[in-house]
Amino acid sequence: MKKIKDLVSRHKLLSAICLLAFIVIIMMMYVFFNLFVGGSNKYGDRLKGIENHKVEKKEQEEVVSFLKEKNEVNDASIRIQGKIIYIQIEYTKETSLDTAKAIATESLSKISNDEKKFYDIGYYLTQTSDDNSEDKGFIVTGNKSNELDSISWIKS
Repeated sequence: MKKIKDLVSRHKLLSAICLLAFIVIIMMMYVFFNLFVGGSNKYGDRLKGIENHKVEKKEQEEVVSFLKEKNEVNDASIRIQGKIIYIQIEYTKETSLDTAKAIATESLSKISNDEKKFYDIGYYLTQTSDDNSEDKGFIVTGNKSNELDSISWIKS
């Protein structure tokens, strides 16, 4: 112990640098483990409270059946991933883009206000047509944030 004390007193600057380096290494290890190794949940805290806002299968089927009842709709499906509800709608080739957007917007009425305030909603509207026709249909995506009341449309 006396030898270590003598060594430290003779090399004060080197001892201070070594102590500082040791402290920095410990701090870096702490940060590394908290950032990269920390939690096992891939979504982190983003899904906090989702257990209080479950969308029942019956509600999902209600939205899909509402869409499929429309003459302009060929097929519709719904999928929930995390805090996003994805609604995919395929329209007949006679349907205009404005009508397609109106039907998708109308489907928001089938989703409860509580769910609209918690979930983001993503729309994927497609219209396929014959390969021979000049009009190749449309592919449009729309998003409704849980903080907004309207859908933002993007034509692909």
